[in-house]
Amino acid sequence: MNITVPGKILVIENRWEDVKEIIESFWKTGEGIVYSNSIPDKAPSNVRLVILDLVLREGGNQVEDTDYQQAALALKRIESKTQFYLVVLWSIYITPDTENEVIENLKNAYKGQTEKDLPDRILKPFGKKNFVKKDVVNEITNWIQENPEAGLVFEWEKSIEEGRDKTVSEIANIGGIRTIVKTMEKELGETAIARGTFTLFNKLLLRHSLLSLTKNGFTPLIEKMLEEKDMAGTNTLEWYHRIHCLKAYYKVEDNEPLWTGDILKTNIDSNLQKEYAVVVTPACDFAQKKVPKIKVVYGIKIKNIEEYGVNDEDVPLPVQKLGKTKKSKWKNRNKVINAIVKGSALPDRFYILHFLEFSSDKNYFHLLIDFSNVQSIKLEENMKLPMGWQRICRIDSPYIEDLLQKYASFSARVGTPAIPEDVQEAEVKRLKRMRGNMRAN
Repeated sequence: MNITVPGKILVIENRWEDVKEIIESFWKTGEGIVYSNSIPDKAPSNVRLVILDLVLREGGNQVEDTDYQQAALALKRIESKTQFYLVVLWSIYITPDTENEVIENLKNAYKGQTEKDLPDRILKPFGKKNFVKKDVVNEITNWIQENPEAGLVFEWEKSIEEGRDKTVSEIANIGGIRTIVKTMEKELGETAIARGTFTLFNKLLLRHSLLSLTKNGFTPLIEKMLEEKDMAGTNTLEWYHRIHCLKAYYKVEDNEPLWTGDILKTNIDSNLQKEYAVVVTPACDFAQKKVPKIKVVYGIKIKNIEEYGVNDEDVPLPVQKLGKTKKSKWKNRNKVINAIVKGSALPDRFYILHFLEFSSDKNYFHLLIDFSNVQSIKLEENMKLPMGWQRICRIDSPYIEDLLQKYASFSARVGTPAIPEDVQEAEVKRLKRMRGNMRAN
């Protein structure tokens, strides 16, 4: 019987003879095992199952506070790599009568070290004398059945594993990785080769992963979740804003060169209309290093729309931008809010980026982009931002293409990567040769 959880199994036990049999049984079925006889200084990546001896010392006839602290430390280090795992606790001191006490003591020790709660549902206590592989497999299977969210992630991981092998084989069999790198240099510029190559490999991985996705995996789990109509206690808005951030934006390393779609926090705090900016310089200009300056379009931060009267002069800045009428009165506040959230009646020169986060403020905000507020900004040496400017994140595809398309209708070209000139010339020659051969025949 095989384990149904992908990823690594981490076994922490100070006595090898106590786990030798079960580790070897996992090896025989092809599972990935990492063994440690003490708390590892650095946890391995992709751990999905932890088999943890509660007492990692010799002697004693009971579980002491230091044992719980050590166990909590192990989980703390594992969580530095992943927050998604199942823990099988085992010890000669765990009996049906002490299971609840053990879990509570471990949770208290964990919260003392991390100030976070350890969910009961990821902890499965076992007495060491009764610890057999069949029981562990059954517990994992039951856990997945009770938590379809976990099952969905596991099925995705399996598809990624299968797709990865196919992708690696395909790339290696092409034998043209050097050609890929050279093409990226011509298309994106030398500084962005790594990003372009990595993106291409990931696209291939996605294609193969989707091919390995089976109906028997994802679909039943999704159907089970959809059956659960009760969403009580779920903050839909809070969760959606997190998901939207994951879909629409991504963080880049500080040493990553500037690129189209980067969202910047400026140092112009005194002018709220220029507090944030989006880079709209075409990607082809970055690739060709034609960027002594970057072109940015400014945006206005929106967190709340305060109440105001239609004749008030002191109204929120977004309202001033969106709501002025020919009679110099402000539109209805609800209409302004609808324009911001739904895009309804949003004037053509504006664009909304929703649910942004800034590192120093985890509360989300929206950004009202004004295409009429565009400026060229001179860069510092080595394409560095002006002093005091910070990059928040980068807009991901297809959101950046949508923004650029709307912006291009006002004042700029989008800029699309062209086929490298040497490739164009080679293809022209090939087609000409084909034409000559056809005439000869």
